[in-house]
Amino acid sequence: MINVDFKNIDDLLTAFPNEQACLAHLEQLRWKDGPVSPFYIYSKVYCCRRHLYRCNTTNKYFNVKTGSVFASSKMPLQKWFVAIWLCAVNPKLNSIELSHTLEITQKSAWYLLKRVKSVSSIYITTSKTVATESKNKKDCVISSENEALLMSDWLNRLKKEI
Repeated sequence: MINVDFKNIDDLLTAFPNEQACLAHLEQLRWKDGPVSPFYIYSKVYCCRRHLYRCNTTNKYFNVKTGSVFASSKMPLQKWFVAIWLCAVNPKLNSIELSHTLEITQKSAWYLLKRVKSVSSIYITTSKTVATESKNKKDCVISSENEALLMSDWLNRLKKEI
């Protein structure tokens, strides 16, 4: 993996030029040692065609998106990656801005934003206690500049190998 941050959306789109590149990268991230069935992890997995697999135990088909935030979405992964990057860069991003950037409907942008933020809220860490007035209060850190944010680590893994 490369350690250079994406400076803009064009860098992201250059790293992931099409759906196949996005799927291949997700497979590499999710299954380092080959595909694993989300239905039964000890089952043998058969490759049916490119990026589609079958669990031998349950006879169910799956792909890398099954059981993830990308599951049952017809939105291209490229747009998902851009939405994740935009949410990490601008935590106050709203669905209207996202819809204009991705050139999708506001309803789709709202759905996308909701799913990205629901997943990213799991990874938000709390910062150390702020001095003086808020001794017992903890502030949520959303920017990657402060305490390590696992969402930004995930975004770093979205970078394509050179």
